[in-house]
Amino acid sequence: MSLKQSLGPLKEPLFLRYFLGTMISNAGSFASIVALTFAVLASNGPSALGIILLCREIPLIAFVLLGGVFADRLPRRWLLAFSSFLSGASQAVAAWILIAGSPSIFLLSICAVVNGSARAFMGPAETGILPEVVSAEQLQQANALLGANRQIVGIAGTALGSLLITSIGSGYALAFDSLTFVVAGFLFLALPSGLSLVSGKRSVYREFLEGWQEVRSRTWVWTMIISFGLFQVAYFPALMVLSADITRKYLGGASAWATIISAELVGGLIGSVMALKVSFKRPLIWTNLVIFPTSIQLLGFAFRWPLSILIVLTIFATIGFAIGGALWMTTLQLLIPKESLSRVSSFDWFGSVVFNPLGYALIGPISAVLGEEKTVGYAAILVLVGIFFPLASRVTRNVRV
Repeated sequence: MSLKQSLGPLKEPLFLRYFLGTMISNAGSFASIVALTFAVLASNGPSALGIILLCREIPLIAFVLLGGVFADRLPRRWLLAFSSFLSGASQAVAAWILIAGSPSIFLLSICAVVNGSARAFMGPAETGILPEVVSAEQLQQANALLGANRQIVGIAGTALGSLLITSIGSGYALAFDSLTFVVAGFLFLALPSGLSLVSGKRSVYREFLEGWQEVRSRTWVWTMIISFGLFQVAYFPALMVLSADITRKYLGGASAWATIISAELVGGLIGSVMALKVSFKRPLIWTNLVIFPTSIQLLGFAFRWPLSILIVLTIFATIGFAIGGALWMTTLQLLIPKESLSRVSSFDWFGSVVFNPLGYALIGPISAVLGEEKTVGYAAILVLVGIFFPLASRVTRNVRV
């Protein structure tokens, strides 16, 4: 596939509008993450930052399934726009708190709750609306472009956040984020109203049960969701907590870890570009196999392999993430009925957002008993279980698009 064909979705006006909206809001979000982290650490310390981040995650867990119901029940462009405006309002208040000085952890936590709640409704709506703004034959390229968008904007947004912190202050970075959410909201609102399907006037509970039935009746969906849950509980806590500490102690310190993070961004960008071109008739086999390097990466940290090898493994791991993510999203969007897509994707989200905090909560106590290296090694084994669990199902292996 030529580069011109790979970039084909950007020629479709509706997708371009949606793409620009996500790009603008992502730029502000990455800038604000850096700003909020440094502002809270400087004034209140790591415990306060942990509270704020937890307050953002709890409503995401609590409301994401409900968000899936409403994203199938209401026009998705309205839900995307409302969620963007709500996030913009919460970030505007947080910006005012930081600019005023002496930031209140309580008030910032309230803002985080609002922000997390908005994200719970936005995520399923994003998955559901994509098939409505791009043609079916361009879906994988559209998902890959959105992944590349996030990687590039992540680099630029993080740099912008650092610049704003050092020049005019953290509060203004959050104010910038607020503005980007508002602009994105208007772009989403400008999508034609006829795009999204409304499932009817049945009860929310009944529509939730129908969404669950859509998941339960498809072996390939629920086996993949279990796989993602196992991955979330094992991989990210082992990498971001224990592997980071192993790097700090034995592999070169903070600068070495910064190199690992940079390698993640590079790998993600390469993988997103590759996802524009690759094509598989049985995508779920490859969705799992391409993330196999993540288990080898964790073993590398467990055995303290040289930094150069870990950098290469990190690049391959994040290449796999980008390709696997594009394949999975495209498979969902092609094979799940449009009127149920957001509800099904909300269960996918739920499987990840529940197990990720659980992993972070358990990783410390487990490593205190087993030691860091052994814990990371066992996490690598659990990642392998998550990778091969769905492949044990012939139904999952035989899914075609």
